[in-house]
This record gives sequence, C-alpha cells and structure tokens, in this order.
Amino acid sequence: MFLTKELNAEIAREIAAGDIRFAELEADLVAFLINSAIHKDYLKQLSPPSEGVWEIRCHADEPTIRVFGQFPAKNLFVAMSARYRADLGNSDDPNWKYEIKQARHTWKKLFPTYDAKTTTDAHKLFDGAIHGKYYDD
Repeated sequence: MFLTKELNAEIAREIAAGDIRFAELEADLVAFLINSAIHKDYLKQLSPPSEGVWEIRCHADEPTIRVFGQFPAKNLFVAMSARYRADLGNSDDPNWKYEIKQARHTWKKLFPTYDAKTTTDAHKLFDGAIHGKYYDD
C-alpha cells in the first residue's frame, strides 16, 4: 500500500493533534498488508465500477473513516484521501461523487499515462479476497 504525500501528512497532523481515530486509522491500514483475508466490509468498490475507486472502511470505533484509493496492480493499493463517514452523507449524496472524482484526478496527476485497474472481480485486484460481493450492483 502506498499513501499519497498529502494523505500521509494529514494522518500525521491529526495524530499529532491528538485525534485517536486517525491513529486507529493508521493501524487499520496495516490490515491490508498483513491480513491473509480481506473482507468486503473492510474494502469495497464504489459506484460506478468503471471509475476503479475503492474505499477502505475503518469502522472499529466511531466516528468511522473512509479511505479512498485505486489499484495500479494486483495487491497494490494507492490511498489518496480520508474522510469521516458522517461527512459524506447518504450513498447518493454528491460528496461521494466528489471523492470519486478527486481520487480519479489525483490518480491522473500521479500516473498521467497509466490507468487504474477497473474490475468488479476482487480476486483480480488482491489476494485474500473472500467469497462475497465487493461491489453493490
């Protein structure tokens, strides 16, 4: 897993300010690296799947946090931003579309000639995908 410079700085800044949820978020991101099984409640593809944007769900405690990112290759996730879930609103709220658009924009800035992987088959993106849908169609 890679974090953008901006996301890494945001996490460090929030931890330094005493935000325990961002300290827990940092620990939770390690789950992608060390767990042999990744559950659909931890990692979910956002709609539309053609955008290739996924969210990591840090929801062990309240308030929950979402981390947005994309896959350049199997078992490699680029995390780009984090938002408190409550700030995003319902699933049809424009804030979700904004985060997807921002992730795509950040991707193009980082990798202008390389597209993110776009598939609804989680097994093609990361080892440890357990049975279940990682995308709600």
